[in-house]
Amino acid sequence: MGFLAKALLVLLVLATAGLDPSGSAGSPSVPTYRSGTSNSLSQSQQEEKCCSLQVSVLSRVPLEVFSLAVDAVKDVEVTLPAPVSPEEGNTSEPEKESESPSSSDKKLKRRFSLSTSSKSTKLKSSKKLPVVPYKRVPFTADVSAYILRLYLRKSFLELPEHAALIVGDNLRVKGALGMPNVALYADAATGYDSAWCSNAIHWPAASATTGRPLYPIVLDAQAEHCKLHVQGWRTTTGLLLQQPISMSLNFTPALAKFALREMHPLLGSAVGLHGDSSLHMTLEPLQSHLPADCYTVRIQPMKLVIGSNAFLSSIMGLLKLNKMQSTNVEAWTSTVEADIFQNGQIISKRMDALLGSSLGSCKGVHIIMWGQVDTVDDVLDMTLGIPADTLAATGIKELPSDYVLPVPVKGTPQAPNVNWGKAVAQLTELSIKRQVTKGLPWLSNVISSFGGPSLDMTDYPTAPPLVGKLPWEAQDAQQQDVALGADLIEL
Repeated sequence: MGFLAKALLVLLVLATAGLDPSGSAGSPSVPTYRSGTSNSLSQSQQEEKCCSLQVSVLSRVPLEVFSLAVDAVKDVEVTLPAPVSPEEGNTSEPEKESESPSSSDKKLKRRFSLSTSSKSTKLKSSKKLPVVPYKRVPFTADVSAYILRLYLRKSFLELPEHAALIVGDNLRVKGALGMPNVALYADAATGYDSAWCSNAIHWPAASATTGRPLYPIVLDAQAEHCKLHVQGWRTTTGLLLQQPISMSLNFTPALAKFALREMHPLLGSAVGLHGDSSLHMTLEPLQSHLPADCYTVRIQPMKLVIGSNAFLSSIMGLLKLNKMQSTNVEAWTSTVEADIFQNGQIISKRMDALLGSSLGSCKGVHIIMWGQVDTVDDVLDMTLGIPADTLAATGIKELPSDYVLPVPVKGTPQAPNVNWGKAVAQLTELSIKRQVTKGLPWLSNVISSFGGPSLDMTDYPTAPPLVGKLPWEAQDAQQQDVALGADLIEL
């Protein structure tokens, strides 16, 4: 998911490229100029140009526009054609039109390298991020800013291949910069409200971290597999979000393999989605400010189909649920939340999952997972938690309701490794503890005095706090309310 955050920053840069409201407000009658219209380029050279840029007025491209991505994006290069000035477009000297293709190409293009500054990165990694292949995604944009209107046609955006597979082709961006344009954009967009930025008095106060708000921004992007909405303020230090970035992603094998698996290895084997074709999520940077060193991703509860795999089969084998070992299993998850850091670390909060809830009379197997992943070194350090309700189904009953048996999960996200022998020993010890001490609490001290394991249940392992609510419990409560309402009607 980290590369999606970086790709979003590049998108924001492209959407605001070439727009300088303060520098062109006094030129309302300046005619339109198009880049890439010089006759000195051959047809093949014109086809090689990365995009066609149309701006409603001639304005310089300020470097400060690109400060959104500086310190936040690694190894990304954006190439934009430079606007053609009247002198260049109407020259009467024929020898200038016959310049070499290389010199003309240099005049037509401006290149900006968006690289990470080590000074602003607080969380550093001892190793360089792995080099990943890039893929071109067809890209168009239509952004208005005060008296300016930016059109990008026949463009492409180079994204990491993983991100490109998740986003899909034909990325289209629409948006507005500045209060008048945001208000007009809100009128044209169904269900959109611009009240949050209608009065500058109510804008956020300036701070050293988030800067001083300059003007509001609204952007909507849509691609083959992705939709997102961004709204906030351009500030002196970057972009301050008014609300978390909202996204919806169509489920694809690439999404499971390259994104969900990084957060929880169990989700990497997902082969389908029940009830909805999209995952709904939010992306919130630290202090709601871009660029940031940390981003929090929240995915709404999902109903996934998990394909048969060694990790899932081992869990079912440990719990003696053999009929679920060789079949696809429905997994109903709680809210999935993770903190993604610029140094490649992902800290996944607690995720609860109900496995096999659609298998006839089976109520499902409740498991918990949490931990962290180092995407640079490809190291997994997580915990599989087996809660009291699942242990009760295996015969270990009368445990505290918040008891969780922790099972370490190491290895890599692609191949999680669990010491199942130790896990079986833990289950056996717990079973003995409950059987021996049932009705004989004094026996715990006797066994411990002879060097045996402690059988005291006053201090026991638990899981981190739950994120949100368990969706299956909420459904049960709703069904009970419906049944109660039906009984009242009958009375």
